[in-house]
Amino acid sequence: MLVQRHATLALFVFSVLANALTLGPRSNSSEAKPHRWLAKRSEMKRIVVVGGSIGAESHAHCTPHQVRRIDEDIAWMRKLAASAYNFLLKEDSHTTAAYIAWFGANNTDRKTADAIRREVYDAIWDLGDDTDAYVGELEGYSGAVVLGCPDTTTEPLCENAVAVANRPGNFARLCPLYFQQSFDYEEQFRSWRMSRTRSLTGAETLLHEMTHLPGVVGSWNTDDIAYEKDKCLLLRDAEMINNADNYMLFALEVRANPDNAAKQIDMKAEEAKYKIARRLLAEGSSPPVEAPAGGPFGYPGMWIANQYVAGHFPPYGYSDWPPPWC
Repeated sequence: MLVQRHATLALFVFSVLANALTLGPRSNSSEAKPHRWLAKRSEMKRIVVVGGSIGAESHAHCTPHQVRRIDEDIAWMRKLAASAYNFLLKEDSHTTAAYIAWFGANNTDRKTADAIRREVYDAIWDLGDDTDAYVGELEGYSGAVVLGCPDTTTEPLCENAVAVANRPGNFARLCPLYFQQSFDYEEQFRSWRMSRTRSLTGAETLLHEMTHLPGVVGSWNTDDIAYEKDKCLLLRDAEMINNADNYMLFALEVRANPDNAAKQIDMKAEEAKYKIARRLLAEGSSPPVEAPAGGPFGYPGMWIANQYVAGHFPPYGYSDWPPPWC
């Protein structure tokens, strides 16, 4: 889960917290706010990390082991971004099950799909496939996104968070829980495709956080309106293209479930397009009935019905909701 609307935005693993802090208001004036696809894209082209001898005294220092894990996750983040980019290159991608499920039927115009491809996924691809330098502090750095690894004693936001992005500084804190996430990517893709269940991965977390940063995606920077698939599927269409998790889940969908993702929606059908899209995405999947001990759920608890059960680890996915999985 992700939350928080201040200069920082956090990925929370427990229940969503109320917004205690707010960003400065965005003007509703058409003169003050250009169309998103007309805005100049950011210039961030690399990722650096607080580490090495230069960052040894920083509260956000990343160990060599953590840096290796981050580099692996960045490489997979780039693969997810590439899958989304290539999917959106197709002329009819904006009327597919994946696009409509995660971005909404009211956004099915070619111009919007092209803008998402260029301004979000291409921008994330341009960051490269690993960290390319050490820096001394977790702060803004010209031309680069900075990642750091604080602990819960020096960064209170990390107590219940996996990662926390800072918009003005274009940097992100990777909290201790970040390094407890799944890193078996192929298994997670298979699980999503076959049973619509998943554990959060580092690559998904990083992609989510990158969409918050104006230094990466320019005016396409996202908010945290909803978290995880059950809530993200139910957003209004205007909220879907402004919600970080929707970009993360779209990229996961087209990477892990490409055949169903590419299925076309009949835009003249009387049935609601979002219902058709969700049904098509789940075709061929078989939600699990019983969870094995220590099953594939990445958080130290989960919501079952309206109750949060701490320390319960069943598969988490469409099996918990009535058809058509909405």
